[in-house]
Amino acid sequence: MAGLAEARIVGAGATATSALVALARLGADRVEVLARRPEAAAPLVGLGERLGVGISVATLLGSDGGAVPLTLSTLPGGAELPADAAARLAGDGGLLYDVVYGHWPTVLADAWQRAGAPAVDGRGMLLQQAVRQIRAFATGEVTEPLPREQDVVAIMRSALMED
Repeated sequence: MAGLAEARIVGAGATATSALVALARLGADRVEVLARRPEAAAPLVGLGERLGVGISVATLLGSDGGAVPLTLSTLPGGAELPADAAARLAGDGGLLYDVVYGHWPTVLADAWQRAGAPAVDGRGMLLQQAVRQIRAFATGEVTEPLPREQDVVAIMRSALMED
């Protein structure tokens, strides 16, 4: 998705921060953040300013940002989301990349599938996040691979695909 101009993030926690940085690296200059509590998105607005990304904030029920090519959901697995809000988001949300820390498919992924839109789980990203955390715990350094790390990642990836 190189050259991505705009996107949507659903959620406003720590994972949304990482999502915003990733979107900025992809070239996004406008991101709509949908949060259960809009005031929780204030740090994302500040980060957006530092990254040169315009941030608009709305509630999960109040999005009027129009169609976007990509929606990144960072909601926790058990987060409540009314079915009508999920359906509305699926109707103009483009590809859904759902970084779920819970069951799959999520309420959003179900809505995307019902709308005939593509939805992808974030297990691959979570796997890479786990690898960096293991590096940090083992050596204090996140950029240097561990001995036989490729073998461990292959086993972890295989286990994820069996789910």
